[in-house]
Amino acid sequence: MNQQSEERSYISDEIVTHMTHNKVLAFKDKLNAAPFTDYARIHAQGDAGEDGRRIYSTIGIFINDFSKGKGENSVVAEANISPAQARYIFWRTQAGFGGFEGQIFASTKIFGNPDQYGYCQVRKLSITRKTKDNNGKEMKSPWWVVVENGVGIKDFNSNGGSYMRSGSFKSHRMVFASLTDEDFYCYMSRVVAYIDLWEISNGIPLIKAGRAALEKARAEYAAEQANNPQGSQSSGTNGNYGHSNNYAPPPQQSHSQPPAQQGGQAQQTRQSSNHPQQSGNIMTLEQSRAVFVNFGKHNGKTLGQLEAEKFSELDWYVSKYHGNNEAVRSGAGIIIAAHNQKKAS
Repeated sequence: MNQQSEERSYISDEIVTHMTHNKVLAFKDKLNAAPFTDYARIHAQGDAGEDGRRIYSTIGIFINDFSKGKGENSVVAEANISPAQARYIFWRTQAGFGGFEGQIFASTKIFGNPDQYGYCQVRKLSITRKTKDNNGKEMKSPWWVVVENGVGIKDFNSNGGSYMRSGSFKSHRMVFASLTDEDFYCYMSRVVAYIDLWEISNGIPLIKAGRAALEKARAEYAAEQANNPQGSQSSGTNGNYGHSNNYAPPPQQSHSQPPAQQGGQAQQTRQSSNHPQQSGNIMTLEQSRAVFVNFGKHNGKTLGQLEAEKFSELDWYVSKYHGNNEAVRSGAGIIIAAHNQKKAS
C-alpha cells in the first residue's frame, strides 16, 4: 500500500487536537450507546459487551509529550470523562474567566483486576486555571490539563463502589498541556457540540427501538394475563417482566407513573431479572424465547429469534459468555435443552 492510499484509509476518532512543538493534546470519541433495553440512558454505563467487559460512553483525553524524543522516548498518558463531565467543564469556562483561578475539575479512577501485588490501574485528571507563575508573572496560557497514570490498591465501600486506598498510589507517568483562555474555550465547545450531535443521531433510533420493544412486551404480558390470569402470576417469572436483562416492565395498575420511576419497586425488579433462578423457579421455554439480547452483534433480538434464525449460536451464550446477564445465559440453555430433549424423543 503506497503512502497516498494509506492516507485515504486513515480514519481519526479525534474530535479536536492541540499541538505545540513538543506536545499533543487530543480529545477523542469513545462514546457508546446504551442497549435498547435501557434506551432512556442513551449512553452506555458499564453494560456488558460480547467479551464480558464493561462498556462505557466517554470522551478520551490523551496527552503525548515528546519533548525528550519521539517513539519510545515519548510519554503518553490518558484519562476519560463522561459526557456530563464534559458539559460541566465547558459550563465552568462559560461562567466567565474574570479573576477566576484554581482547580475546576479533578478525577481519580481505579479500575481493572489487581496484579500479583494487589495493585490496579489508576488514571488521574485535573484541570486548573492559573494566571500567574510562582514568581507572580502573568501566564499567557493559564489553563493546565494534567493527566497522571499509575497504580493503586482498590478498596470497596458499603454500597459496593470502589475507591483508591489513601497513600497507595504509585505514579508511572505524568504529562500536562497548557492552553490559552481562547483555545480551551474553543476546544471544549467543539467537544460538547460533538456530544450533542452524537446523542441526536444515535439517540433517535435507540429510543424508537426501545419504546417499541417496551410496548410490545407490555402488550404480550397483558394478553398473557388476560388469557391465564392465575398462570401469569405463578408461572415462575417471580415478577421478572422487569428490566434490561430480561423482559420489559408490565402494565401498571395505576397510570399515574411509569414503571421506571417507581424507585424501590424498579430496583427490586432489576435485581430479580438478573437472576431468574434465584427464587428456586426456572423460566419456561416460552419465557426463555422472549428474553432480549442487549449486547453484541445480536443486540435487540430475542432468544426465540436466534432459535429460528441461528440456533447454533445459542451455545455461545451458555459456554463462552461471561457477562452478568444471567437471563440470556439461562434462557439459551433452556432452549438448547428443549431441542436436545425433542431429538431424543
